[in-house]
Amino acid sequence: MAAMRDLQQRLAAAACVTTQETPGQWTWRIRANGPDLAVSSRRYQRRVEALYACTSFRSLAEQTTISEQLQIVRF
Repeated sequence: MAAMRDLQQRLAAAACVTTQETPGQWTWRIRANGPDLAVSSRRYQRRVEALYACTSFRSLAEQTTISEQLQIVRF
């Protein structure tokens, strides 16, 4: 929870950055001053896909509500 709060507080000053690892292999990172705040867990075939995924992650992270209550989820 603390990591998510930290991420939310720093997102306003952060930017989505895409990098090409190898030809046809793109990744994204959310960077602010200092270390990366978040990184993609997979690679994308196109830069635009990586950028879209980063933007989506950022939007969802900004909208996430953090609760102090423990919740048990069973599947």
